[in-house]
Amino acid sequence: MKICIDTTINKIVIDDYEISLYSKEGFKILSEIWLKVGWDQKYIYGFSWLGRPIIQLPEDIIRIQEVVYNIKPDVIIETGIAHGGTSVFLVVSLNS
Repeated sequence: MKICIDTTINKIVIDDYEISLYSKEGFKILSEIWLKVGWDQKYIYGFSWLGRPIIQLPEDIIRIQEVVYNIKPDVIIETGIAHGGTSVFLVVSLNS
């Protein structure tokens, strides 16, 4: 499959099929490509929180923080802790 992103005409061309770059379908295609490349490049392993590695996408951390802030839970149980960055983030979020 050949994918061409042409910003001069605002189109994504897949083989001979054209999709508007600024459409829902175009956004979905770009998101899927970004996700595949991100996993290949280990993008999520490049972040930290207060010096601790955090294996989360920045967009996800912001969403988690909003949920914690809105719900204000008494306890959060985290499983699958690697380096503790998310745990540190959650403790700070709970105490804010």
